[in-house]
Amino acid sequence: MASEAASKVAQIALQASSSEASAELRRLAAQYSEELKLGSIALSVSTAAILVDPSAQLEVQHFGYGVLHHLVKFRWPEFDQQEQTQLYGMAWGWLQQATAPATPWAIRSKSALLMAEIVRQAGSEVWDPLLPALTQLAEGGPGAAVSALMVLRHVTEDVTVFSDDLEGAQKRKLLHLLNDSMPQVLPFIVKMLESHYVKWMEATRGGQADLAQRHALVVQEGLEAAASCAGVVPVTSLLQHRVIDAAAFLLRSQEFCMPSLDVLRKIVARKAAEDEREAFAGVCSALTAAASGLLGDAWPELGSGGFYEELAQRLCDTMAEFGGAHLETLAGQPVRAQFLEHMVRFAQHPDLILSGIALGMWNTVMGKVTAPKKGSNTEAYMLPAELVVPLMASVPERMAALPQGGGGGVPDAFLSAKELKEFSSTYRAKLSKLVKDLGSQQPATVLSVCTEQLSKAAASGSATDIEVLTLMLEPALSSFPAEFMSRTDTGMLQLVDALIGISPSPSPTVAALHGRCLEATAAFLKHNGERMQEVVSKVISILLSVPLMASDGWELPPISPPTGWRDAFATRVKLAGNVLGIAKVAGAQLASHLQALSSYIQGLWQRREIRVGERNVLQEALLVAGLNVGPELQAQLIEWLLAPIRDSWRQQRRLQSVSSAEAFLQEFAELPSSGGAAAESPIGGREARWEVHHEMQMVERAVRRTPPAGQHGSQEPPGQMAPADPRHPALPHADWAFTVPLRLLWCMQALWQPQWRAALGPAQAALEMCPAERQVYLGQLAGRQAREAGGEGDSEESVAGGSVTAFRMWLKAMRDSVYLLIAMAVEHVPGLFARDSLAEEMGGALTAHIEFMAPRHLRLMLRHSVIPLVRECPRPAWGQWLSRLLPPLLPVLRGRLTAFWGAFSAAGTGAAGGTTEDTSRAQDEVVEERVMRELSREAAVLMQILAGMQTSAKAAGAVLPPRQVDQPGAGVQGCILEWLLDAAPPCAEAVVRLSMASMAWPDSDAAHRGMSTCRAVAAMASGRPDLEQVVGSEMLQSAILGLTLDSNTVFQGELITLIREILVQHPASSAAARGVLMSLPRVSENELQGFYEAFAKEASEKEQRLLIKRLLVGVGGEHLKALSEWRNNPGTVNVKLSGKNQAAPQRDDFELSVDWSDISNPRINN
Repeated sequence: MASEAASKVAQIALQASSSEASAELRRLAAQYSEELKLGSIALSVSTAAILVDPSAQLEVQHFGYGVLHHLVKFRWPEFDQQEQTQLYGMAWGWLQQATAPATPWAIRSKSALLMAEIVRQAGSEVWDPLLPALTQLAEGGPGAAVSALMVLRHVTEDVTVFSDDLEGAQKRKLLHLLNDSMPQVLPFIVKMLESHYVKWMEATRGGQADLAQRHALVVQEGLEAAASCAGVVPVTSLLQHRVIDAAAFLLRSQEFCMPSLDVLRKIVARKAAEDEREAFAGVCSALTAAASGLLGDAWPELGSGGFYEELAQRLCDTMAEFGGAHLETLAGQPVRAQFLEHMVRFAQHPDLILSGIALGMWNTVMGKVTAPKKGSNTEAYMLPAELVVPLMASVPERMAALPQGGGGGVPDAFLSAKELKEFSSTYRAKLSKLVKDLGSQQPATVLSVCTEQLSKAAASGSATDIEVLTLMLEPALSSFPAEFMSRTDTGMLQLVDALIGISPSPSPTVAALHGRCLEATAAFLKHNGERMQEVVSKVISILLSVPLMASDGWELPPISPPTGWRDAFATRVKLAGNVLGIAKVAGAQLASHLQALSSYIQGLWQRREIRVGERNVLQEALLVAGLNVGPELQAQLIEWLLAPIRDSWRQQRRLQSVSSAEAFLQEFAELPSSGGAAAESPIGGREARWEVHHEMQMVERAVRRTPPAGQHGSQEPPGQMAPADPRHPALPHADWAFTVPLRLLWCMQALWQPQWRAALGPAQAALEMCPAERQVYLGQLAGRQAREAGGEGDSEESVAGGSVTAFRMWLKAMRDSVYLLIAMAVEHVPGLFARDSLAEEMGGALTAHIEFMAPRHLRLMLRHSVIPLVRECPRPAWGQWLSRLLPPLLPVLRGRLTAFWGAFSAAGTGAAGGTTEDTSRAQDEVVEERVMRELSREAAVLMQILAGMQTSAKAAGAVLPPRQVDQPGAGVQGCILEWLLDAAPPCAEAVVRLSMASMAWPDSDAAHRGMSTCRAVAAMASGRPDLEQVVGSEMLQSAILGLTLDSNTVFQGELITLIREILVQHPASSAAARGVLMSLPRVSENELQGFYEAFAKEASEKEQRLLIKRLLVGVGGEHLKALSEWRNNPGTVNVKLSGKNQAAPQRDDFELSVDWSDISNPRINN
């Protein structure tokens, strides 16, 4: 019977292995394989034994060994003792048969793998007699030696290679078995390596190529077995039994260097014990000796492809790993100096990949000195000065060797230009880190190399040389110790003077790099301001040397700029930013030059030598430096900066332009009120847009750069009104500085009304999301790429362009500026809240036309204006400020979100069709969902703040732990929501109902925040009967409904805690809560009564939560997805529910009759 089955299976297996086999034949072969693996074990073994006969076809033998391996691996316990012994004997016979020279490698490997699997299953009963048998077998020639070594390798790999099917206890048992036998195994492996290496040499010299190849296979297999052992055997044993010596010796042979290196690499990857230092030093000696050969005559071939390049990269990688992990084991060892010298040579090699590997080690080694871990031996990683000099000296050459953009093709080592770009970025970062680390330890050496590169750059004037200088100076000067920077005899003054002495270049590229170099000197100027005026003047002179169109300081950017204009424009702004960078680092030193610098900038502006954007950045630098002077001088500075803008904004023309949407369009788009823009005509108002854009920019920067004295937030305790401090330099400007921005916001939000959209005509596309932002929401473009694209895809237009894209950019810039101005003002100028007139104006502007506001704009307004304002608003100002902001906002917010999530739930997850129209509609839905999720999270943050929970300054970021609400009323007394319950009940109702609804939104972040707000509401409900009824009924329903969402799994425990708090803290609503629980499916009166009795008797909160879980899981079953993990492993509950055998109403589906999209029962009153 077995022979018949074997014949049939052999025929099918042979036919199915053909490349021309049909799918049916392959399916049939797979079916036979499964039948043999799962069928009668005796018949399966007998059949497979016939299939593996050496006379059978290779494919048939392969099939048979696959069946046998499966039977041993997964069904070994089904064999009785006699059958196991017989199978072991058969496997030994097959292993011996596979030693024949003509045996294919695949069959030899399969037979060894089968024997190794038997060892793993049977343990010492097989291993003890097998090991001496293998050593004897290996004497039978090269083929036998290969088979024996294969068995050893496979057995060892079962321990070193991760495998799900090998349990921890079984793996430990096997490891113990192997360790006990290593005194026999390791000498055997070394003996095989030595004897067959000698025979390989003899056969090679004798011209016996075939015999030499067979002996070479033994050596390679022996090294692979040694590598497997090197991962688990104590390193001292490897040293004792000469495994390390053997690998080191064979590492010199070109034929066997790769597998020898693998042995050493396995050792390097392990942790070094105190008694293993000698062994690791031996490994290092072997690696260093191999490197000596490569770094000699083979040096030119290391980056030319082929064998030497691969060997060099693998050897360098192994040495880099050793240096990063085990350098301290070489303390006092002569090989340490040679090892480090070789790694310097590798770092200096022209091949970037090889050099980059070595740089990785130097970053690790230097990092252990500059940022040591607790208890680490930093002295072991300190470098001698004689190594620092050549290492640092190689940096300029390595930086210059990096491929530059703009052509030249992609080197063969890289698959694409993208891969090359990523590699270059990483390589450059390694070099910068190396310079930074060296600079912190050997500043004089690093400064010397930088000075040499500066001389070279000054002489050549090439962009490459000055770029290398920039990439060196920025990390170097930022890392020099303060003590070194404070001295005047270090050469820093000479370096600064040399930078100042370089003639300005009209090339935008060179000019930008020169400016960065000068900005880097701010780290020195911070300690020594002697050259501050000269450095700043030099940066500005470089800015002026970059030419633009004649006399264009006051003019708009051209719609079609000439070649090179954009580069020059951007470079000039960057150079102004270099002055700002200097002010940020060395503002205290720059403060003494404020008057002279202010006059200089004003003169440049009056002579039309700088543009308005450049002037704004330079004036922002003055503001930053002004932080180091007294309030009186700060006030004078801000008055000087803002006076022209104040005069402009008080003009009737400006006030008229923001008096209505009609006037707004006439001024900033030049669209007549009676008809829209023509399809081909450009959008006008360019001058007005350009002017107000930079005016807004300057006002926002003035507020941002003048925080309250001593801190960047409110100076007053929570709940107290900040005084109108006359010393704050921005406060006197509050009366006029918000008038135009808030009216601008009012007009912009009006554009989304149908009548004004129609007035825009084709320009109404400016109101839609830009293509780049849409791609970000669709996951087709990273946010960084979108920012690099300016938010407008391929467009390079400015905010003053004549296209729809330019108009969209201007609207976005204005909206963002207003939001940020409000945020900065309420955080930096706390006295602002004393101005009641501003409260009415700001509240009206933020909520104007809110019913037409796009969701993405509503989210931005919440995040950047409303949340900071609400958070910073002191209690005495709530009546004036929040009563004008929250009542119009919250109902609209609630309506938008509940409508969306209700529609989202009703729509399900249907897939769109395959047409272009369907794809576009599906993309629209994806964008809408992502926007609404973001809006939901910002709304949830606002609810938390209203409920008295302190969030971080970054809204929708990580929320700090809320105040304790486990006790009634704790942590919420005096919060805004409690005030709203008395002052504005409809507004409070919107907060409560929105928070309850959010627990059932399929967005874990918003739902979790909503849940935490509900806990605060439940804590403040005591003494408010109407609110208690809502908490006991609708909030309880929402919490239970939240448990039906798998997205809420991460905080299901907190939902259960909320349910418990409702049941414990609000006995007045017990009837309502009982009604909710009774309405659940499959709940009988007796079961519920038993639950309440057990709940009342239980004093432990933990046990009460378990009771709630047990009740809900009993009625909800699989529908309570948030409790799925607990449901599968509920543990034990110490109390039993009475009446559990009573019949409950039978309902097949778990449903809650709760309209969670808008829980709208009577209003909440106090």
